[in-house]
Amino acid sequence: MKKSKKSTFIILIIFIAIIILMLIGFLNLDKPLDSSDNTEVNVEIPSGAGTSYVANILEDSDVIDSALKFKILSKIKGYDGEFKSGEYCLNKSMKPSEIATVIINGVDNKNTITIPEGFSIYKIGKRLEEKGICSQSEFENELETGSFDYSFLPKDIEGKDKYEGYLYPDTYSFSKDTTAHDIIKACLDNFEQKYDKDIKKLVDKSGKSLNEIMTVASIVEREAVKSDERPLVAGVIYNRLKKDMMLQMCSTVQYILKEDKPVLSIADTEIQSEYNTYINEGLPPGPICNPGISSIKAAADPEKTKYIYFVVSSKLDGSMEYSVDYDKFLKDKEEYYDALEKSGK
Repeated sequence: MKKSKKSTFIILIIFIAIIILMLIGFLNLDKPLDSSDNTEVNVEIPSGAGTSYVANILEDSDVIDSALKFKILSKIKGYDGEFKSGEYCLNKSMKPSEIATVIINGVDNKNTITIPEGFSIYKIGKRLEEKGICSQSEFENELETGSFDYSFLPKDIEGKDKYEGYLYPDTYSFSKDTTAHDIIKACLDNFEQKYDKDIKKLVDKSGKSLNEIMTVASIVEREAVKSDERPLVAGVIYNRLKKDMMLQMCSTVQYILKEDKPVLSIADTEIQSEYNTYINEGLPPGPICNPGISSIKAAADPEKTKYIYFVVSSKLDGSMEYSVDYDKFLKDKEEYYDALEKSGK
């Protein structure tokens, strides 16, 4: 009899322990994978995906720690059969129940934006505001006051100009509640990936500093329309620098004006700014836009040429006319202005 009571007591203790462990397990079912990591992760749920498939996709996308836990949570909460297909912007700081709710609602929680090659931080901010992702002032204020620790950023440039050139142009998807900090971090993370994969090798091989390469690349990006002419444009820039000639690049003045004027006035070229290559020798202190990989490659490996002048061709097809003779340059320039006037542009 005593043995029977003792066995019953032991079974009861084990049962209680199991219940406690189940409760602890349940409480852990809805813990975020990493509450401090807000990095956006784009997850696509295909049509007809059941709970197991959704759980596996989420685990593979590294936004939950366990597909099994997610399936158990879904069973307990009654999520089974409720998940909807679509593209969703998720992150590790979201609880599994929050992730499930987003997918169950089936409402696109993403803001997709394309940052074109050659956009300055000013233009990026304007595009973000137009898309309703964040205001231009929020974006620029975060660049000015936010803290971003990346080894490739220039050490001798202060404020928001420090990030010009390093917000990699690409297509990004952000959640509706993404902050300006998150956006900037995503762009810098993207550049860091490209830097580690390709850019650092290009810079090391060129023998130039990263800031010099990125500054030249940014000018190439803004001056060259045709991709195959970028190495040639870069070659002209380096030739002028070697000869201690003013670069006199319209793109640097347009950067100051925050306006893409096709024809600059004399007053424009006399604006007092360290970015004005009409009045300052050498390169500007940093990039004037965020260049793509083609322009970066051109800046790191320019075409060897004797040309020291170029101007947009009178064909108005984006091509350039190159010359070593100043008189030829002036003639090409006049023909371009005439063609521009006749076109009414």
